[in-house]
Amino acid sequence: VFSASGTLSFFDAATRQALRSFTLPYPVRAATVLNGDVHLLLATTDETISLVDGETGAVLAETENLGPFAEFGARISALPDGPHRWLIASGSEPALFRFRLELLDTIFVSSFE
Repeated sequence: VFSASGTLSFFDAATRQALRSFTLPYPVRAATVLNGDVHLLLATTDETISLVDGETGAVLAETENLGPFAEFGARISALPDGPHRWLIASGSEPALFRFRLELLDTIFVSSFE
């Protein structure tokens, strides 16, 4: 569950018990998980798309400032395009953004393009 305050909360699907929660420094408008891996959580914020570790809350990669595009009702989707690569689309009524995200096993290389 995510909120406009930037809080992401995780619950057990069977028991509905709270598992963890953390707050990002910006409002979250949409979120999706890559390949069912909570460590690869994409979040659309007011002005960026961020790759977040859903276990720790660490921001792993982030787009440049895209301007104020993500309104309430924003959507984000990801299509696998290789073993460690995804095509990302995010947008709302005023704008649509497309990216390719590649996660490599090298330092300072994983990023949005």
